[in-house]
Amino acid sequence: VTLLYKKGFNGLLNSDVDYDFIKAEVYQDRISLGLWGYTSFLVGAGKFVNNKQMYYPDFKHFSGNISTFFPPNLRKFQYLDFYQFSTNKQYFEAHLEHNFAGFFINKVPLLRKAKLEEFIGGGYLSSPEKRNYKEFYFGLQRLVLRASYGFAYDGGRKLTQGFRIAYGF
Repeated sequence: VTLLYKKGFNGLLNSDVDYDFIKAEVYQDRISLGLWGYTSFLVGAGKFVNNKQMYYPDFKHFSGNISTFFPPNLRKFQYLDFYQFSTNKQYFEAHLEHNFAGFFINKVPLLRKAKLEEFIGGGYLSSPEKRNYKEFYFGLQRLVLRASYGFAYDGGRKLTQGFRIAYGF
C-alpha cells in the first residue's frame, strides 16, 4: 500500500504554483495460484484536491508506451500514448497480469522443451478527460524476453492494436 501527498507551494523559490495532490495505491506482485501460475496487480486512485495554479508538468501523467520494444512494468500502460490522459483532477487506474507459468504450453510435448510461459493482462484508466480507457493483451515469455499482442479501447471505440516486445530482468 502506498499513500502519497504532494504540495505545490506558492512563493517557495519564486514559484507561483498552488496545488495539493493525494494518491493511494495497492500493489501486489506474484500472488501464487499453484499450478495455474501467478497474478500481479496494481490499483490506484488520486485527486488534486486543490488545483488553483498548475502548469502542465505538475499534472498527473500516466506511463504509456507507443514503441514496439520496451522494458516491462506493471505500472505502465502497454498501448497508451504519452500524455494523452494527463489530468489535473481525479483519476482511477488498474493493472492486472496473470502468468500461467507454462500451464497450457507444457501440455504440448515439443513446446514444453522451449519452457515458454503464457500470460494475459489488462489495464484500465478513468479520468474526467477520458472516461474509460481499456487495454487487453496476451503473449509468451521466456526469461528476459516477452512478446505480446493487444488491443486498446477508449470507451467502446478501438484506438489501436499491435505487437509489443519487452525485455528486462
